Amino acid sequence: MAYAGTISMPDGTILHQWMLTETAAELAQMCTAEALDATCEAKAESRRKEILGERLLMKHIFGVPTPIMHDADRRPYLEQSETHISVAHTKGYLVIALNPHHSMGVDVEQYARRVLNVRDGFLNETEQQWLSPTDQLAHMIAWTAKEAIFKTIGERSRVSSYRNEIILHPFTTPTTAQTGNSQIKTGSNLTPTGSNLIHTGTFKNEQFHLHTILTPNHILTFSTPKRYTKIT
Repeated sequence: MAYAGTISMPDGTILHQWMLTETAAELAQMCTAEALDATCEAKAESRRKEILGERLLMKHIFGVPTPIMHDADRRPYLEQSETHISVAHTKGYLVIALNPHHSMGVDVEQYARRVLNVRDGFLNETEQQWLSPTDQLAHMIAWTAKEAIFKTIGERSRVSSYRNEIILHPFTTPTTAQTGNSQIKTGSNLTPTGSNLIHTGTFKNEQFHLHTILTPNHILTFSTPKRYTKIT
C-alpha cells in the first residue's frame, strides 16, 4: 500500500491518496502491525481492501487509530471532532478528504465504468441536450460530479430527485483521455493525463464548485459549496 500524497483544494480541503496494491490479507497484516483492528466482515475482497485501507490511511493521517463512523445516511464522520470527511474508492485507489470547517464531497471512478447506457437515470433533459450521447468521458465526469455534490449535501432526505435536483452546468470536456493501454474517445485531439477541469453545479439554491482531475487510470471529482472558494 503506497501513500500517494495530498491534493490541496481552494476551500482548505486536503485530499489524502493511497494506492491499494495489496490483498485484503496483506492489509490485515499491516493493520495488526499498526495496532489497528484487522477484522472485517465484508465478503467481497474489494470491499475488505477498502475498509482495511481506510483504517491504515486514517492512522497515517492522524498518527493514532481514528475510526470512520457512519450516520443513518451512511455519511462518514469522526467522533468528537468537527472535521468534515468524505471518502471515495475504486479499484486500486482510495481517497479521504478532510475539511475542518464545512462539508464537501469527493468521488472517484475508473475509466472503464459504463455510463452511456444509464444516462437517462442520472442526467436531466437539459443536461442530455448539451452532453453528446457518445461522449463517454463527459458522462463519466458528470457521473462523478453528481456523486460528489450528493456527498456534499449529505442528508439523503434533502434530495427527492437525484436526476433533476442536482444540476450540472455546461462544461468543455477534454477531447480524449489516455488511460493506460486504452482510450476514451471524445474528439480528434489528445489531452494529457493530469488535466484539471473546473466547473460548477447547483442543488436547489446552492451553487457548487467542482474540480475534476484526470489521472492515467481514474477520474476524481471534488465538490464544495461555492461560497467557500474564491474561484468564480
